[in-house]
Amino acid sequence: MSVRVGCVLLLGLLASPARAFTVESGFTTGCHERITAAGFLVSRASFPLVEPEEPPDGEWVRLADYLAPETGDLPPLERFILFSLIVGARAPDTEGGSLTNLSVLRAVHSDPEGQYPHCLRAADDDYDEGNASALEGCRASILENLRLAFESIRDEPDELIEVPLTLDNYGSFDIDVNPAAYHLGRALHALEDSFTHTLRTPDLRRVVHVMNYEAAIAGDLHEERDGIAHSNAVDSCAIIASVTGGVVNRDRVFAAIEAVADLIRAFVRAITDLRAGETDLTVLAAEVEAVLLKWLQLADPADLGDFTECSEANDYCDSPWLESARLEPATPVLGCSAGPTSPSALAGLVFLGLLALARARHRRRR
Repeated sequence: MSVRVGCVLLLGLLASPARAFTVESGFTTGCHERITAAGFLVSRASFPLVEPEEPPDGEWVRLADYLAPETGDLPPLERFILFSLIVGARAPDTEGGSLTNLSVLRAVHSDPEGQYPHCLRAADDDYDEGNASALEGCRASILENLRLAFESIRDEPDELIEVPLTLDNYGSFDIDVNPAAYHLGRALHALEDSFTHTLRTPDLRRVVHVMNYEAAIAGDLHEERDGIAHSNAVDSCAIIASVTGGVVNRDRVFAAIEAVADLIRAFVRAITDLRAGETDLTVLAAEVEAVLLKWLQLADPADLGDFTECSEANDYCDSPWLESARLEPATPVLGCSAGPTSPSALAGLVFLGLLALARARHRRRR
């Protein structure tokens, strides 16, 4: 199945409006779930059946009906692998918690030490050099999860793992998943987020600039130092606007699906070599590096025009994506007019204080 055909088949999945590459909940559209499912279906012909030979019984079928209802016709084992992928792709945004618990959600997303799984700048990724260091952190996060996936097949191919999962319509569960697919899903999350949290070249292949969330919501963002604030508008995974009917974000979503399919295929090729007798990570590293060179390479400003660096002064090498990236920037948890009138508001103020302290410690260490 070609990437374009797979994307067209899944236009119905991606047509509803959304506010981010978010995960499915009572008030958000499941962007990560649907992009992951699309990439899986595009790469499906190359995906082998991994152990166990039969999927487990249990709650996962009903949960899969909620997270990926359009995949109900898949053979049970393939659907269980896809379900495990989707649970992994959700995990970095929730870590098993509920999206309605906003204080916990903010803490997960704004942890100064936890930005790379979302392909965002960490506290020390400053100035133009911060683009390279943030991108390297994103790549390292992907490689670490792929290592865990590979080793789970090599060392314990018959084992399942239990992970937490909360769905607002169903409650909280400890659910069995295939560990290789789960960790691969976590790697896919970072790759998918790299299409929403960076400015890219016009063809979406290379990265020009990495955006910033933790400084933006701490109210401490200085663009020259920290980069552009994370944008809710750029995060949209809507294909068709619900009001105008126009194309909204097709190119970015299709590119993310293609990249997901590429990474799944690379992992599958490494599994094939493992089963043929290869027992170390050499083949996996080589396969993944080819995908990262294709999708997560920092652009050379000289290739984009008469530039020595991509900065605010030159509109980030005249990025065609800059205008949308400026829309709906992330802002502090509480605005100036919001007073601490409730325990949750007080918790937000305490959290902002801790975040500012963490950033200050980072900069002192530098």
